Amino acid sequence: MRVLIAGKNELAVALFEALAEADIELGFVTCSGEATDGKREALKLSLEAAGLQPLNSDHTHRELLRVVHDWQPDVLLSAGFDKIIKPEVIAAVPHVLNVHFGDLPRYRGSYSIPWAILNRDASIGVTLHCVDPGIDSGAIYAQRHILNDPGESARELYDSCVDLGVKMVEEWLYQLGTGHPPTPVPQNEVEATYYPLEFPGHYRIEWQQTVRWVYDYIRACSFAPYPGAHSSLCGVEVEIEFPVSFELATVTAPPGTIVDVAGRAAVTTLNGVIVPRKVVVGGQGCDLTPRDFTAWVIEKELHGERLGVAATAVVSSP
Repeated sequence: MRVLIAGKNELAVALFEALAEADIELGFVTCSGEATDGKREALKLSLEAAGLQPLNSDHTHRELLRVVHDWQPDVLLSAGFDKIIKPEVIAAVPHVLNVHFGDLPRYRGSYSIPWAILNRDASIGVTLHCVDPGIDSGAIYAQRHILNDPGESARELYDSCVDLGVKMVEEWLYQLGTGHPPTPVPQNEVEATYYPLEFPGHYRIEWQQTVRWVYDYIRACSFAPYPGAHSSLCGVEVEIEFPVSFELATVTAPPGTIVDVAGRAAVTTLNGVIVPRKVVVGGQGCDLTPRDFTAWVIEKELHGERLGVAATAVVSSP
C-alpha cells in the first residue's frame, strides 16, 4: 500500500512516526515554510533526521498534482495541509482523507478547538473524513471525542487530538488492508457551521465579559510556545498565561481593573475576578503578588482599600 502524507506540524509528524514501521510505503509532501518558526514539530525536520526527503517542498496545486501522478499513491492523507485539495488531485487518488480537529459538520474551517472551548462544548471532536472540493465537507469515516477538560489549555487538548487522530488513521488503514474499509456517511448540511481563518478576538481579552468567558478565552489562547491572551492594564501591554483561577464576585471597580483579593493580584470582569499566576511584560514574567504585579504593570503600590472586591460566591477553578 502506498500512502502519501501531506501536511505539517505535530499531526503530520505523529503520523509519520506511527506509520513508518508499518508494512506501508510512505511518501511525504510538506507545506512550504512549515519549519520556519522553529517553535513546533516540523515534518520536514523529522524526515531529515530519519534520512528521508519529502517528494516536494511546496503546497501548490500544480506540485501536488505532479507528485500524485508520478508516485501514484493508494491513499492521500491530509494532516494539517493548509490548502484546498483540488478535484484533479481527488480524482487521481483512490482514497483522499483528512484528519480534522473538530466535530463536523459543526466545526468546519479554522480554530475548531478554541471555538469549542469558547462555546463550552462538553467534548472536542476528531473527525476522519473524505476530502471533497469543499471545506471540511466530505463524508465522514469516523468521529471520536475527547473531554473538553476546563483545566486544560488549547495546546493540551490539541496534543490529545493528535494522539486520537493517529489511532483513527491506523484503524482505517488496517480496515482498508483487510479489504473492508468503513462506508463514509454524508454530513448533514443543515447542521453545518463554518469558522473563519482569523483567531476569535485576535488574542485580546475583553474584560467586560463574564468571568467564565474570560477564563475560557485565556485557555483557548494558550498554545505554548506561542504568546497567549493579552490585554492593556493600566496602559501597559500584558500577556496573561494559563493556567489562571477565577472567582465569582460582586465588584466595585470597572472591568479590567487590578484589585487585591486575599493577598493576590486579580483583574475584574463583569461578574468576578481572574486571578493569574503569571504575567509577561516585555518578554519577562513576574510572580503575581500584588506588589510584584503592580511593580511590573502600574509601577506603584496597590491599595486594596481603593480597589476593593467583595466576594459573594467563590468557585474553585478547574
